[in-house]
Amino acid sequence: IIFNKVMKINYVQVTIYKITNDIDEFFYIGSTTKKHLSDRMWLHASSSMDLKVSNCKCHLYQHFRRLGQFKFSIELLEDFPCSSRGEMVSREQEWMDYHLYTWDRALNQRRAMK
Repeated sequence: IIFNKVMKINYVQVTIYKITNDIDEFFYIGSTTKKHLSDRMWLHASSSMDLKVSNCKCHLYQHFRRLGQFKFSIELLEDFPCSSRGEMVSREQEWMDYHLYTWDRALNQRRAMK
């Protein structure tokens, strides 16, 4: 018997965050429904070391591997309760646009995706 369990995502606890490298100040802006930012940071760090992960070649993960995961910090930009993934990534994109003046140091490779 196989059960197809679909987890309902709770968008009420969305946070927009920024990961910054302590050495060269390159940064990544993201969003998550994780309750604790440390959980999201751990997922990024562990995924960066798993070359089987589909996006292991993304700039953020390459930076993690090159400089070491302990050279990065995560900060809360905003708590953003919303009701859908679309709202969440739209707000994430607004934060990316806000940081456009320093985009030459951004590790995001593309716009936030719906």
